[in-house]
Amino acid sequence: MAYSPTAPEAARAITGPVLLILTGALFLVDYSGGYTVGQTWPLLLIAAGLGKVAEHLVSPPPPPKSPY
Repeated sequence: MAYSPTAPEAARAITGPVLLILTGALFLVDYSGGYTVGQTWPLLLIAAGLGKVAEHLVSPPPPPKSPY
């Protein structure tokens, strides 16, 4: 039977590749004469933040605390 990752694992697994692709796209835009990396680096922070939000939204709630 094939391994199927849970939703939180999938959200964590996608954040790294998305940031890597975005970094490459920003360097491509810089190389092509568009915007410079100095102007577009905040997009990396925004993408990382969105990845964390997605990870939080799909994670299950914590178990209830013991009354003892």
